[in-house]
Amino acid sequence: MAPDLQDFIRAFTPSSLERNFPFTGVTPSIPQLSDNTDLLQNPIPEPIDLAAYSEDDHDWLVNVLDELIKFMHRDENWSVPELEEKDYHWAHALLIELVDAVGEADTHPLRSLMEFVCQLVVNYEDKYVSQLTELFPELIDEKTTDSPATRNSQPAVDTVELSEDKLAANVFFSIGCLLLAGERLEKALTAYDTAIFLKPNHAAAYNNRGNVRNILGQHEMAIADYSETIRLKPDYADAYSNRATAKIKLDQYESAIIDCDEAIRLNSENANAYNNRGTAKATLNQYNEAVVDFDKAIQLNSQEAVNYNNRGLAKYYLEEHEDAIADFKEAIRLNPDYTQAYCYRGVARSMLKQYEIAIDDYDEAIRINSDLAEAHARRGQAKVILDRIDEARSDFQTAFELATQQGNTDLKVFVEKQLQELNNSTPKTDET
Repeated sequence: MAPDLQDFIRAFTPSSLERNFPFTGVTPSIPQLSDNTDLLQNPIPEPIDLAAYSEDDHDWLVNVLDELIKFMHRDENWSVPELEEKDYHWAHALLIELVDAVGEADTHPLRSLMEFVCQLVVNYEDKYVSQLTELFPELIDEKTTDSPATRNSQPAVDTVELSEDKLAANVFFSIGCLLLAGERLEKALTAYDTAIFLKPNHAAAYNNRGNVRNILGQHEMAIADYSETIRLKPDYADAYSNRATAKIKLDQYESAIIDCDEAIRLNSENANAYNNRGTAKATLNQYNEAVVDFDKAIQLNSQEAVNYNNRGLAKYYLEEHEDAIADFKEAIRLNPDYTQAYCYRGVARSMLKQYEIAIDDYDEAIRINSDLAEAHARRGQAKVILDRIDEARSDFQTAFELATQQGNTDLKVFVEKQLQELNNSTPKTDET
């Protein structure tokens, strides 16, 4: 007897909605980093495009972060120490690199680092180089032409009124943003930790550190960071939406809805908040209300594949299978490597008895990610219905092995049952 598709769908954990949501972070800009007022004044400036940086760029930035950490560790209180001669040569070379990279771009995410290093170099030169030139006047020309703090070819760097500690905090925050974008998560965490140590009221750093912790699966700690962001900045809508994401990961759906409500009250155009609220409602079987939220999320951000995928799943559970397939198709168009969307479209097509093309969807999901146990199991189920028993048995066996490795107990139990049924009897039957 063919396995029942509804039981099959319920066997997966999670079987409802895609939970890998985008988090809303803050990227640095000069209006934020060079002002003594609190960060995150609304409206938040448009984010910098951080996708243009290569692996080599991120490797270089990791090295810079490590050197800055060592430099700061010299002082047991983590106050910004003065440059020593060995530091000066390192800082001098780094400043030249930053001048070449940043130039006069006020919104460059590394501008705060350039300002910080420039200030260190200027302080060193004012203290030591001026003393040398009094004794050796011939050094004046050399200082004028070679010092990156004074040479004419360097763009002027405005004097920053922030304390050195606060300026350093913003530097580490900026580095954290770039490393987060480059998926150097542990290093980004270190950068945000340092920014918060230097500036304990740095709301943006708490928010972004929460994002890193969410990605790393540290959801309770992420919630603590978002809560601190909200304490420091009660009107920061994205922190509520981000905290809702973490709560959804912990199955705290009612509380997540409350956070989304507040995020939407503060910013009615917060697409992530609508998506998160729709997810929580759908998981609570409130599918019609969820569709309304996903509609709004798509209206606000029509280029986010997750919004279409989640609306498709809500429609699937409302048995609107054709509409669900259309949403999964759009999610795939926006993200051709979206494995879950292929799997879910395959399930919806199976409900319409379109088994052959459902198998095509599972094939594509497996091509993208061969370790996706669910896709192997679902493909096996469709092949049983088409009486391709040997192929189905192979798919179930692969799904069983992967589910065992991945600790997916529900899927393992389901697939084991299908294998037992195939071993006992394998007649061709249609789905009932």
